[in-house]
Amino acid sequence: MAGFEQGFADTERAAALTAKSAADVAKAAKALERAAKTGTIAAVRKAQGDLSSALGVLRQEVANATGAWPFQPEGEESYLKDNFAAELRQVAAARGLDIHEQDGRLIAPPSIVRVLPGSRAVRIDRKQVSAVRPSHLAGLLVDNQKKPARFNTRLFLEAVHNVYQDLIGEQSARSLMGGKRGPAVPFTKIYDMFASLPGASREYSRTEFARDLYRLETEGPQETRRGKRIYFHSGRQSPISFVDRDGHTITYHSVEFSGGE
Repeated sequence: MAGFEQGFADTERAAALTAKSAADVAKAAKALERAAKTGTIAAVRKAQGDLSSALGVLRQEVANATGAWPFQPEGEESYLKDNFAAELRQVAAARGLDIHEQDGRLIAPPSIVRVLPGSRAVRIDRKQVSAVRPSHLAGLLVDNQKKPARFNTRLFLEAVHNVYQDLIGEQSARSLMGGKRGPAVPFTKIYDMFASLPGASREYSRTEFARDLYRLETEGPQETRRGKRIYFHSGRQSPISFVDRDGHTITYHSVEFSGGE
Protein backbone atom coordinates (compact mmCIF):
# COMPACT_ATOMS: atom_id res chain seq x y z
CA MET A 1 0.00 0.00 0.00
CA ALA A 2 1.25 3.47 -0.88
CA GLY A 3 1.77 5.62 2.18
CA PHE A 4 0.63 9.17 2.77
CA GLU A 5 3.97 10.67 1.74
CA GLN A 6 3.87 8.96 -1.67
CA GLY A 7 0.18 9.71 -2.10
CA PHE A 8 0.65 13.40 -1.37
CA ALA A 9 3.75 13.54 -3.61
CA ASP A 10 1.88 11.97 -6.54
CA THR A 11 -1.06 14.32 -6.03
CA GLU A 12 1.22 17.35 -5.80
CA ARG A 13 2.98 16.36 -9.01
CA ALA A 14 -0.32 15.78 -10.83
CA ALA A 15 -1.66 19.13 -9.63
CA ALA A 16 1.47 20.90 -10.89
CA LEU A 17 1.08 19.31 -14.34
CA THR A 18 -2.59 20.35 -14.35
CA ALA A 19 -1.64 23.93 -13.52
CA LYS A 20 0.92 23.93 -16.36
CA SER A 21 -1.67 22.57 -18.80
CA ALA A 22 -4.17 25.19 -17.66
CA ALA A 23 -1.55 27.86 -18.33
CA ASP A 24 -1.05 26.41 -21.84
CA VAL A 25 -4.80 26.65 -22.46
CA ALA A 26 -4.79 30.27 -21.30
CA LYS A 27 -1.79 31.00 -23.52
CA ALA A 28 -3.52 29.52 -26.57
CA ALA A 29 -6.72 31.45 -25.79
CA LYS A 30 -4.74 34.71 -25.59
CA ALA A 31 -3.12 33.96 -28.96
CA LEU A 32 -6.56 33.41 -30.47
CA GLU A 33 -7.76 36.67 -28.95
CA ARG A 34 -4.85 38.61 -30.47
CA ALA A 35 -5.32 37.01 -33.88
CA ALA A 36 -9.03 37.83 -33.88
CA LYS A 37 -8.38 41.39 -32.76
CA THR A 38 -6.13 42.05 -35.79
CA GLY A 39 -8.08 39.83 -38.16
CA THR A 40 -5.19 37.51 -39.05
CA ILE A 41 -7.03 34.49 -40.45
CA ALA A 42 -4.05 32.12 -40.57
CA ALA A 43 -3.19 32.99 -36.98
CA VAL A 44 -6.81 32.44 -35.95
CA ARG A 45 -6.83 28.93 -37.41
CA LYS A 46 -3.47 28.05 -35.82
CA ALA A 47 -4.55 29.37 -32.42
CA GLN A 48 -7.79 27.40 -32.62
CA GLY A 49 -5.85 24.19 -33.25
CA ASP A 50 -3.42 24.96 -30.44
CA LEU A 51 -6.30 25.71 -28.08
CA SER A 52 -8.07 22.46 -28.91
CA SER A 53 -4.87 20.44 -28.37
CA ALA A 54 -4.08 22.20 -25.11
CA LEU A 55 -7.61 21.61 -23.86
CA GLY A 56 -7.32 17.89 -24.63
CA VAL A 57 -4.11 17.69 -22.59
CA LEU A 58 -5.73 19.65 -19.77
CA ARG A 59 -8.68 17.26 -19.61
CA GLN A 60 -6.29 14.34 -19.23
CA GLU A 61 -4.23 16.11 -16.58
CA VAL A 62 -7.40 16.96 -14.65
CA ALA A 63 -8.42 13.31 -14.73
CA ASN A 64 -4.93 12.32 -13.52
CA ALA A 65 -4.99 14.88 -10.72
CA THR A 66 -8.45 13.97 -9.45
CA GLY A 67 -7.44 10.31 -9.33
CA ALA A 68 -3.94 10.76 -7.91
CA TRP A 69 -4.88 10.52 -4.22
CA PRO A 70 -4.94 6.74 -3.62
CA PHE A 71 -7.08 6.61 -0.47
CA GLN A 72 -10.83 6.38 -0.04
CA PRO A 73 -12.29 8.05 3.09
CA GLU A 74 -12.45 4.80 5.08
CA GLY A 75 -8.91 3.97 3.98
CA GLU A 76 -7.64 7.35 5.19
CA GLU A 77 -8.96 6.78 8.68
CA SER A 78 -7.69 3.20 8.78
CA TYR A 79 -4.22 4.26 7.63
CA LEU A 80 -4.03 7.05 10.19
CA LYS A 81 -5.04 4.61 12.90
CA ASP A 82 -2.74 1.71 12.01
CA ASN A 83 0.16 2.86 9.82
CA PHE A 84 0.62 6.62 9.96
CA ALA A 85 2.74 6.77 13.12
CA ALA A 86 5.30 4.34 11.69
CA GLU A 87 5.52 6.30 8.43
CA LEU A 88 5.94 9.62 10.23
CA ARG A 89 8.74 8.16 12.35
CA GLN A 90 10.45 6.78 9.23
CA VAL A 91 10.21 10.06 7.30
CA ALA A 92 11.39 12.03 10.34
CA ALA A 93 14.35 9.70 10.86
CA ALA A 94 15.48 10.43 7.30
CA ARG A 95 15.68 14.08 8.34
CA GLY A 96 17.68 13.24 11.47
CA LEU A 97 14.72 13.57 13.83
CA ASP A 98 14.04 10.72 16.23
CA ILE A 99 10.41 10.28 17.25
CA HIS A 100 9.61 7.95 20.14
CA GLU A 101 6.24 6.35 20.81
CA GLN A 102 4.81 6.15 24.32
CA ASP A 103 1.28 5.68 25.64
CA GLY A 104 -0.27 6.29 22.23
CA ARG A 105 1.67 9.53 21.77
CA LEU A 106 4.60 10.36 19.50
CA ILE A 107 7.33 12.28 21.29
CA ALA A 108 9.79 14.54 19.48
CA PRO A 109 10.96 16.65 22.44
CA PRO A 110 9.63 19.14 23.26
CA SER A 111 6.64 18.29 21.03
CA ILE A 112 4.07 15.61 21.75
CA VAL A 113 1.98 14.39 18.81
CA ARG A 114 -1.34 12.59 18.98
CA VAL A 115 -2.88 11.17 15.80
CA LEU A 116 -6.62 11.90 15.37
CA PRO A 117 -7.83 9.47 12.69
CA GLY A 118 -11.48 10.53 12.77
CA SER A 119 -10.53 14.18 12.24
CA ARG A 120 -7.90 13.44 9.57
CA ALA A 121 -5.53 15.48 11.70
CA VAL A 122 -2.92 15.36 14.43
CA ARG A 123 -2.61 17.32 17.64
CA ILE A 124 0.83 18.81 18.30
CA ASP A 125 0.84 19.68 21.99
CA ARG A 126 -2.49 21.56 22.27
CA LYS A 127 -2.86 22.64 18.63
CA GLN A 128 -4.80 20.58 16.09
CA VAL A 129 -3.03 20.40 12.72
CA SER A 130 -4.87 19.25 9.59
CA ALA A 131 -1.79 19.27 7.34
CA VAL A 132 -0.69 15.66 7.81
CA ARG A 133 1.84 15.03 5.04
CA PRO A 134 4.64 13.27 6.97
CA SER A 135 7.47 15.40 5.52
CA HIS A 136 5.54 18.56 6.40
CA LEU A 137 4.93 17.41 9.97
CA ALA A 138 8.56 16.37 10.36
CA GLY A 139 9.55 19.88 9.31
CA LEU A 140 7.23 21.40 11.90
CA LEU A 141 8.68 19.19 14.63
CA VAL A 142 12.25 20.05 13.63
CA ASP A 143 11.35 23.75 13.72
CA ASN A 144 9.79 23.31 17.17
CA GLN A 145 13.09 21.97 18.47
CA LYS A 146 14.86 25.10 17.23
CA LYS A 147 12.42 27.57 18.75
CA PRO A 148 13.16 29.05 22.17
CA ALA A 149 11.02 27.48 24.86
CA ARG A 150 7.86 29.44 25.67
CA PHE A 151 6.97 27.25 28.63
CA ASN A 152 7.19 29.09 31.95
CA THR A 153 8.89 26.64 34.30
CA ARG A 154 8.64 29.15 37.18
CA LEU A 155 4.84 29.24 37.04
CA PHE A 156 4.70 25.45 36.66
CA LEU A 157 6.88 24.96 39.76
CA GLU A 158 4.64 27.26 41.78
CA ALA A 159 1.57 25.36 40.59
CA VAL A 160 3.09 21.99 41.53
CA HIS A 161 4.02 23.36 44.94
CA ASN A 162 0.53 24.75 45.56
CA VAL A 163 -1.04 21.38 44.74
CA TYR A 164 1.56 19.63 46.90
CA GLN A 165 0.65 21.81 49.88
CA ASP A 166 -3.04 21.17 49.37
CA LEU A 167 -2.42 17.42 49.35
CA ILE A 168 -0.19 17.25 52.45
CA GLY A 169 -2.39 19.56 54.52
CA GLU A 170 -1.68 22.69 56.53
CA GLN A 171 0.00 20.96 59.48
CA SER A 172 2.50 19.12 57.29
CA ALA A 173 3.12 22.30 55.29
CA ARG A 174 4.11 24.13 58.51
CA SER A 175 6.58 21.35 59.33
CA LEU A 176 8.65 22.26 56.26
CA MET A 177 10.10 25.30 58.02
CA GLY A 178 13.80 25.17 58.81
CA GLY A 179 14.87 23.01 55.87
CA LYS A 180 12.95 19.88 56.72
CA ARG A 181 11.50 17.82 53.91
CA GLY A 182 7.81 17.16 53.69
CA PRO A 183 6.23 13.80 52.89
CA ALA A 184 6.67 12.35 49.41
CA VAL A 185 3.55 12.73 47.27
CA PRO A 186 3.10 10.58 44.15
CA PHE A 187 3.12 12.58 40.95
CA THR A 188 -0.02 10.72 39.92
CA LYS A 189 -1.88 12.56 42.68
CA ILE A 190 -0.40 15.88 41.55
CA TYR A 191 -1.48 15.15 37.98
CA ASP A 192 -4.97 14.12 39.04
CA MET A 193 -5.39 17.53 40.68
CA PHE A 194 -4.11 19.28 37.53
CA ALA A 195 -6.53 17.29 35.37
CA SER A 196 -9.51 17.36 37.73
CA LEU A 197 -11.63 19.72 35.64
CA PRO A 198 -14.05 18.09 33.15
CA GLY A 199 -12.21 17.25 29.92
CA ALA A 200 -8.87 18.48 31.27
CA SER A 201 -7.22 15.06 31.00
CA ARG A 202 -7.91 15.06 27.25
CA GLU A 203 -6.31 18.48 26.86
CA TYR A 204 -3.41 17.78 29.24
CA SER A 205 -2.26 14.17 29.18
CA ARG A 206 0.07 12.45 31.61
CA THR A 207 2.72 12.47 28.89
CA GLU A 208 2.45 16.26 28.63
CA PHE A 209 2.64 16.54 32.41
CA ALA A 210 5.77 14.36 32.38
CA ARG A 211 7.24 16.56 29.62
CA ASP A 212 6.71 19.63 31.79
CA LEU A 213 8.28 17.90 34.81
CA TYR A 214 11.29 17.06 32.62
CA ARG A 215 11.58 20.70 31.55
CA LEU A 216 11.38 21.80 35.17
CA GLU A 217 13.98 19.28 36.32
CA THR A 218 16.46 20.06 33.52
CA GLU A 219 15.90 23.82 33.12
CA GLY A 220 14.99 24.89 36.66
CA PRO A 221 14.25 26.70 38.82
CA GLN A 222 14.51 24.25 41.69
CA GLU A 223 13.12 26.58 44.37
CA THR A 224 9.83 28.44 44.66
CA ARG A 225 9.78 32.19 45.17
CA ARG A 226 9.50 31.51 48.91
CA GLY A 227 12.52 29.22 48.94
CA LYS A 228 10.78 25.83 48.98
CA ARG A 229 13.10 23.38 47.18
CA ILE A 230 11.72 20.59 45.01
CA TYR A 231 13.03 17.00 45.08
CA PHE A 232 12.16 14.55 42.31
CA HIS A 233 11.94 10.80 42.95
CA SER A 234 11.93 8.26 40.15
CA GLY A 235 10.41 4.79 40.09
CA ARG A 236 10.52 1.95 37.62
CA GLN A 237 6.80 1.33 37.81
CA SER A 238 5.84 4.99 37.64
CA PRO A 239 3.09 5.80 35.13
CA ILE A 240 4.47 9.33 34.81
CA SER A 241 7.28 9.12 32.26
CA PHE A 242 8.81 10.96 29.33
CA VAL A 243 11.34 10.18 26.60
CA ASP A 244 14.21 12.63 26.09
CA ARG A 245 15.91 13.43 22.76
CA ASP A 246 18.33 10.55 23.20
CA GLY A 247 15.52 8.05 23.61
CA HIS A 248 16.03 7.59 27.35
CA THR A 249 12.87 7.06 29.41
CA ILE A 250 12.69 9.46 32.34
CA THR A 251 10.34 8.37 35.12
CA TYR A 252 8.76 10.42 37.88
CA HIS A 253 7.29 8.69 40.92
CA SER A 254 6.90 11.26 43.69
CA VAL A 255 7.88 14.74 44.84
CA GLU A 256 8.98 16.41 48.07
CA PHE A 257 9.48 20.06 48.99
CA SER A 258 11.56 21.42 51.82
CA GLY A 259 12.82 24.62 53.40
CA GLY A 260 11.69 28.15 52.69
CA GLU A 261 9.78 30.72 54.64
